[in-house]
Amino acid sequence: SLPGVNKGSAIRWLLDYLKICPQDSFAFGDSMNDLEMFQVVDTAIAMGNSRHGVEAYAQYQTTDLDHGGIYNGMSHFGLI
Repeated sequence: SLPGVNKGSAIRWLLDYLKICPQDSFAFGDSMNDLEMFQVVDTAIAMGNSRHGVEAYAQYQTTDLDHGGIYNGMSHFGLI
């Protein structure tokens, strides 16, 4: 990708476009290319099948995708 263009810059643009405060944002990730995104959002959630070390950058680790990871993460934070 172009310099400065990553998941974090995309999330930052989207939050600004939708007028959503970063304090009200969540992101799910499972690999090191998600770290820029984790730095932008208020709550970073690592998937259960994350690459080793990703969970250290997250506030919470959910189950893996095949075991309801997105649902379980959203449920944990009362989003659904």
